Amino acid sequence: LCMTCALRAYKEANPDHFVTLVTHSAGYTQILEGNPDIDLLIYSDHMLFHGLKNYSEEFLYSLPLDFSVPQQVRLMDMKLFCTTEAVFQEHISTGFTKYLGVPVIRTRPYVFLTESDRSAARSLVKEPYVVISLHSNSNPPREDGNGNKKDWPVESWARLCQLLLAKGIKDIVAIGSEYDQRYGSPVWRNLYGLPIRITAALLEQTACVVTLENGIGHLAHGVDAPTVMIYSDLMP
Repeated sequence: LCMTCALRAYKEANPDHFVTLVTHSAGYTQILEGNPDIDLLIYSDHMLFHGLKNYSEEFLYSLPLDFSVPQQVRLMDMKLFCTTEAVFQEHISTGFTKYLGVPVIRTRPYVFLTESDRSAARSLVKEPYVVISLHSNSNPPREDGNGNKKDWPVESWARLCQLLLAKGIKDIVAIGSEYDQRYGSPVWRNLYGLPIRITAALLEQTACVVTLENGIGHLAHGVDAPTVMIYSDLMP
């Protein structure tokens, strides 16, 4: 998502360049489909299972690209821009864009949904509804005691949902990946493991998103969803 800002800036600066994006084949990367700043989108199972540890010239030549003409290859590794506290003072998308050597246009991601995506999302909820996101991948247990610092107590989520229902919200849905822990509750429904584009459409049409600081927050930003983001003191 953060890379989409850099791709738009690059395309505006180089409209005649053909942009091929090679990304791992996880389900959530399908959010890139329909992006007009990508001329060819290639999903790689190899990258999904092995990451970038086998990234090499040999790996590049294994891709379905035409190397008989000049190619410019950029490794867009988020770890390049998320390693020090100082880096966090600048948005990740700004780092990507500067890395490509073009002017920064914006930091709000670009997401392109279809009416089919929106129709599928509407079929899952009663309006007005609120979406909650209780998990963050960058929130693991740590031996130093600072693990799980992004978590908000499940009791607090329950109290919030009770207040929302009392105010007239008809439906509250919790979203996340199929691997996230799920809490059973009478005040929200679990809609985990949805396709990423349906998830984005749910966010786009909601009365409000309440989320930890996580990928769902970036996705909500990309579809202009009214959002409350809960930060922990872990983040500078």
